[in-house]
Amino acid sequence: MFPKDHKFTEKKLVCAWISQNFVKCECHTEILEETGKQYLDNLVDWGFFEEFESHYVMHDLMHDLAQEVSSNECATLDILHYKKISPSIRHLSIITSDYDEEPYNFPSEKFENKLKSMGSLQKLRTLMFFGENSTMLLRSLHTLWKGTKRLRLLRIYVTAADINSTFSLLNPYHLRYLEFIVVPTREMHGCLDVINTCIPQALTQCYHLQVLDASSPDHTDLVVPPPTGMNNLINLRHIISRDKVDSTIASVGNLTSLQELTFKVQAAGNFNIRQLGSMNELITLGISQLENVKTKEEAKSARLIDKEHLKVLSLLWNDNIMRPEPTEEKTRDDVLDGLEPHQNLKHLQLSRYSGSTYSSWLASKVTSLQVLHLENCREWRIVQSLEMLPVLRKLKLIRMWNLMEVSIPSFLEELVLVNMPKVEKCVGTYGLDLTSHLRVLVLKDCPQLIEFTLFHSNYFHAKQKSCFPSLKKLSIGHCHHIM
Repeated sequence: MFPKDHKFTEKKLVCAWISQNFVKCECHTEILEETGKQYLDNLVDWGFFEEFESHYVMHDLMHDLAQEVSSNECATLDILHYKKISPSIRHLSIITSDYDEEPYNFPSEKFENKLKSMGSLQKLRTLMFFGENSTMLLRSLHTLWKGTKRLRLLRIYVTAADINSTFSLLNPYHLRYLEFIVVPTREMHGCLDVINTCIPQALTQCYHLQVLDASSPDHTDLVVPPPTGMNNLINLRHIISRDKVDSTIASVGNLTSLQELTFKVQAAGNFNIRQLGSMNELITLGISQLENVKTKEEAKSARLIDKEHLKVLSLLWNDNIMRPEPTEEKTRDDVLDGLEPHQNLKHLQLSRYSGSTYSSWLASKVTSLQVLHLENCREWRIVQSLEMLPVLRKLKLIRMWNLMEVSIPSFLEELVLVNMPKVEKCVGTYGLDLTSHLRVLVLKDCPQLIEFTLFHSNYFHAKQKSCFPSLKKLSIGHCHHIM
């Protein structure tokens, strides 16, 4: 279905499989995305895909073989290698990318004639376009869609002017996966204009939609807020957008199937933190503007402690008060207590938190935590008891202005301490457990750091070949007492 050398990403590929109902979980507690990732890992092991740092590629020979064995159900329309398209085809891709560099030579009439010759593709479940010039085929596409009633996956290029008229023709009932790429139509002084566009109102009728991919190129910005009715798409699992459209959906709490969410707390009922209460399928959650949460009970209404699938949590305050009153500090501490997550959480980030208390749940209850990132928590004086987190592997402390002491646990793989002018001690249990797994060590702008266990003179033994056998990155700057 895809052009040769296409760079697949894990998320989009697995989501496409889910939209086609290819992914089956053997246990009701399993997550479809995790099962799909296992499918992908198996295909890599079997040589079907080659894995690179951030993407996957199929070898040309495997691509040719896959096309051959799937020819009864899958087809590609390419002006250079045309094959007759059977009316019983289920999955179709139209490739025009060969003309992306020469748009004025694009043979739109030939493509249109081939589209018309296909007739009605009543069994079509997948339709994908590759190449910006495919926007010239939108009129012919309207004819094709009239007979298409079972489309589950659509990847399409549209112009800002055509976006509403194009999507109004969709049959919304079966559509599960929609990726639309907005193409610019004007150029000024050799540079593409920035185009402002919006999510079409027609998409709010696609009640079975699971994936909305609006991650348009850099020259396109989505207009927010999205259309009214987005909160009716209760089967939506992923919103992929460069512009964080999910943070502007009113009453987003209705979308109980969402896997990732960026949420900005506001006083209005449609955006208060209670909206998160029933969203128990979340895997990644970022909550900002937490200064708008005033009480512990209000914080508890988010029910983070019930979200057993939640793996990544970011909590952000935008409070600029340098020295809050004692009563305000108590309020901040109560709110943080109320935001206690489920013990399965693996990655936690706290930013710009102005409370003074180190929350009890942080070091004693979130026992699966692997990454802890604290940034600009300016009233904290000490970070300790991290040895209670047995699988903690990454610790990042950045701009902790008043922090004076850090207790580091064993078996860390990454330790980052940056811009902490008052910190004096960074201590942990002596022994190779503290350094044998360390791969990244960054110490910057900690001028008062005097006691640092990792560099203690009594810690090393003469017979040791290496005290940091796994170290890959070392960066130390403006830490005068330990150099």
